[in-house]
Amino acid sequence: MSVGSLSRRTVIVRLLLPFISLAPLRASFGQTELQSLQVVPADTGVYQACSGLGDLVADVSTSRAITRLKELKVVNVLTRLLKEQWQRAAGPDIPEELKSQMENPFVQEGLRLLAEMHSQEFFLAGDNSWSHVQRVLRQPGNAARLAMTLLAARLAEAGQSELDSEALREKLTDLIIHTYLVQQEEKVQVPRLLMGWRVKNVERAQLFVNMVRGFISMAAMGVSELAGRVQSIERAGGEFTVLHISGKDIPWEEMFQRIREARQEEMLEFLPQELEEQEEALPSPETEDSPKWVTFLAEKLRKLELYAALGMRDEWILLGFGPDLKFLDIPAEDAQLAGREEVAEALRRINGRVLSFSYYSQEIVNSSRLSLVEPAELAARALREWEEKEPEIPAQVRDRVIADLQKLADFAKKLETKSGAMADVLYRTNRGLEEILLTWDTPASSKALPLELLARIGPTPIAGLVIRSPSEANLILMQDILGWVIQEFAASVAAGLLQQEGGPDEPSNARLRNFMDRMWMCTRDADRVIREYFVPALADSETAWVLDAKLQAQEVIPGLPEVKQPLPLPEFALIIRLNDPESFKEGLKRTRELAKELTLILQDYPDLTETLPSEELGPLECECEMWDSGYLCKLILPGELGKLVPPPVAVLAQDLFVLSNSSAQAERLAQGQKLEAVGLIEDVSAPRSAAGFVHFGRLWMALRPWAEALAQPALYTEDLPQPETEELLSAFREDLDSLVAILQCIRSLTWEVVEESQGLRVMRAALEVEDLSP
Repeated sequence: MSVGSLSRRTVIVRLLLPFISLAPLRASFGQTELQSLQVVPADTGVYQACSGLGDLVADVSTSRAITRLKELKVVNVLTRLLKEQWQRAAGPDIPEELKSQMENPFVQEGLRLLAEMHSQEFFLAGDNSWSHVQRVLRQPGNAARLAMTLLAARLAEAGQSELDSEALREKLTDLIIHTYLVQQEEKVQVPRLLMGWRVKNVERAQLFVNMVRGFISMAAMGVSELAGRVQSIERAGGEFTVLHISGKDIPWEEMFQRIREARQEEMLEFLPQELEEQEEALPSPETEDSPKWVTFLAEKLRKLELYAALGMRDEWILLGFGPDLKFLDIPAEDAQLAGREEVAEALRRINGRVLSFSYYSQEIVNSSRLSLVEPAELAARALREWEEKEPEIPAQVRDRVIADLQKLADFAKKLETKSGAMADVLYRTNRGLEEILLTWDTPASSKALPLELLARIGPTPIAGLVIRSPSEANLILMQDILGWVIQEFAASVAAGLLQQEGGPDEPSNARLRNFMDRMWMCTRDADRVIREYFVPALADSETAWVLDAKLQAQEVIPGLPEVKQPLPLPEFALIIRLNDPESFKEGLKRTRELAKELTLILQDYPDLTETLPSEELGPLECECEMWDSGYLCKLILPGELGKLVPPPVAVLAQDLFVLSNSSAQAERLAQGQKLEAVGLIEDVSAPRSAAGFVHFGRLWMALRPWAEALAQPALYTEDLPQPETEELLSAFREDLDSLVAILQCIRSLTWEVVEESQGLRVMRAALEVEDLSP
């Protein structure tokens, strides 16, 4: 499970929102009580629950929008074509066999129970041990990849790039895994997980679950290894079938050996045919001793116990596993997850019918974050333990890589922020679908101030995003890290090229050194320009991205016939509200000078830059003209690039910088027009640190002419369209207006982020929907 700013479940739900949200909206919604919050203990580390999904699907299927969609000719034609294609691929027997299996009474009963289980409430809950599992599975691999990347660069710099990198990777990975397991032995454990489904018809569910439990018991009787391992118990008012597995009964070394053999076969399968004679160079799992971490991990796993249970308690079907049976116990009344401060705070903000709820503890959130600190320190620690007798890595190379890793870890620590618990709720209101995400103990990245650019991005754009820029300190730190990465990469490339060119007295080598020296001077000058001019101008400011489509043209794509109605063209713009306009102007001036110098370097060394059309490159130029209170500049791109890419337009007016692919859009945005209310953004002056929106109504209207044009059969060659394709395209053109009308049920998606007191960050999102009018 990966937890970032949003949960994976939330991302999946959002992808399904355009289909789910076509259900008819009601005037009011009573808040759905999640009963599992009273079933799950307060010390739960990860909790996810869904409520009434079956009812929601039923609402969708009976909505006027879906009913109208089913009536469209294009949908019926597409459904028929897909069905015919599946029948041809499956053959005559499979559909009949599938129909026979689906008519089995046991299968029918199981499907009815499955539908009922998801029409009520489903939850999944685990303790904080899942954070340890995540680290054990992820950190050694991250550390190995990081170490190999830096090691390859340093080895190339030392002229030893011909080493067997695959064998070296195997050795280094084994060493890192062993180093991690030895120091983090307590993190190797069986995590607890409990899943529950609430049902309406308890008696019918009990009969079916007992039948499944009986099948498990009968199957276990035929397996000698499971003798005495399966039993029925009563616990906390419920009946369960429990499977007990002891780690000492599992041949762990044999399992690891089979995994290594499978990896070996996979490596040989992808080995180029001309290199088959080098198969002996790959590590052989049959002859090579098992890594030390395999023996160490096997001994640890032999001490573990696993219990898995299936059964019912009250109206809940429960399935879970863990190192003991504690996950089946009912929590005390004062130790429920519902009583946790974070959960209560999230529920307090809900004013609709809850569809899903997620909670992650501070430990789970921090273990799920992508970080360079622990992998870098782990790789450095493992390399320090690398045996001196290993000839692949000279001592001086190893010491440099260790220093690189430690420096990278120190950089990353400065960017680390303390994260707290997280709660995420998706609920339904008369507006549509809304979501609220709360994160605690997160230092505010910006002040709770209004986003001024929200009021200056025009009244009717298709989409927009406004964020507050990082502080000057953070910008400088990010520049430090980026500069270090570029420097180390360039040094490795230069060292590799020098080794290939010959000795220091070779003319070609001296020419390469001169080229690299001039490039380094440009790099240092660029770093100075960024630090001295752009960082002060951009720190603690605001940035916006805007999408519009007011331009039109009838000939826009080669090969596309001229259309009757002009096609709307996308207009993209970047807007920056500058903190220091004068510093920004000076930075642009210095950047232009650097661009000219870089062009001259590329022209002076065409033999070293063969992949660049250096003979066609010219200096970056621009045409400037006065415009109201500022400047409007059209950038002239050099060479062939200027023929392929529309020239961007830049406007610098007072404290506003606009970069766009459209002169008309750049002028509109620079003038600043009030944004019309959309979704959550009703008051543009409200304090926010970020806000964005997509106006689907305008998006559908902009795409409609394109859909009409692209559906023309004239786009196809003489061999196309096939009769089926022509029928589908004809139906699509016929139903295009109806499709657009249905899509316009989804009006907008908006979101905003607010930094509240006591380190609480709140993200709200809303998908505005309405059912199709009669």
